Amino acid sequence: MSPSPVDTAIDVQAYVAAYRKVIPPNLSRWVLFRHGTVYVFSEAHPVRSDADLGNEAIAFVYRNGPVIAGGPSGDFRSIRLRDDLGWIVLYDEDGLFNLFPGLRDPQPGQDLVIGLMGRKRRAMDAAGLEVVHVENPK
Repeated sequence: MSPSPVDTAIDVQAYVAAYRKVIPPNLSRWVLFRHGTVYVFSEAHPVRSDADLGNEAIAFVYRNGPVIAGGPSGDFRSIRLRDDLGWIVLYDEDGLFNLFPGLRDPQPGQDLVIGLMGRKRRAMDAAGLEVVHVENPK
């Protein structure tokens, strides 16, 4: 039996490539965590140009990443992306989300399953706080 996608770390190179297709160019500073959660810096969550983005993202996910079912941190929306880019799971916190690249033609109700998988990955990343990639074009 193969492992659940929630129980394994992501293919970092594949996820970096997928996030680069999904995140708008004006939001070019972001951090990817071990299980696929990404935090994108924006005007809503500014950071100094000389800041350590990895540490800033860890602090944000530490404060806002833990999932509490029934509360705002447990809420999510699953959205199918255009051009077969997969699915994205959005949360109550702006800039924090999960991507499931390449998922196509879900079964009825699969948006809920995708959302729950994303929420599980977010919880794992909030517990582990392991940064695997920092995107910071200079």
